[in-house]
Amino acid sequence: MKCTVLGFKKITGKDGRKWVQLGCVYKDMNAVGGSFASSVMCSDENHLSDNIVPGEIYDIDFDNRGQMLSIERVKG
Repeated sequence: MKCTVLGFKKITGKDGRKWVQLGCVYKDMNAVGGSFASSVMCSDENHLSDNIVPGEIYDIDFDNRGQMLSIERVKG
């Protein structure tokens, strides 16, 4: 899924695990206006949020359970 990251929030769980919540907007032909906003929650144990730049376009891959597999910035 290609989306624009609007922003993110770092969260530390009660167990000490680190998480990041990404705010994204992407094209969806079924949504009113053709765009849809969503929030993606993923582990930040590998410091994923250090490389995220709000306003940039990213390609995010998910598995069949909806967990994020990878995120890669789209060049251009």
